[in-house]
Amino acid sequence: MTIFKPKSSHIREVGYDDASRSMAVKFHNGKVYTHLGVPPEAFVNMQKYRSVGEFYHRIIKRYKLAL
Repeated sequence: MTIFKPKSSHIREVGYDDASRSMAVKFHNGKVYTHLGVPPEAFVNMQKYRSVGEFYHRIIKRYKLAL
């Protein structure tokens, strides 16, 4: 799993697993959400986007949550 620690007021850490195409997003409040079927370019683009939180809400939340 590749880990990215953004400078964000809401998101503490983002992890991406190429093999399962899953993205785990850990928030400062301790909650963790794992999204399935996320393409690798979404992880790359998230790191470049002006606001990681905005990218999460606009793009990543569309992907199915793991239960």
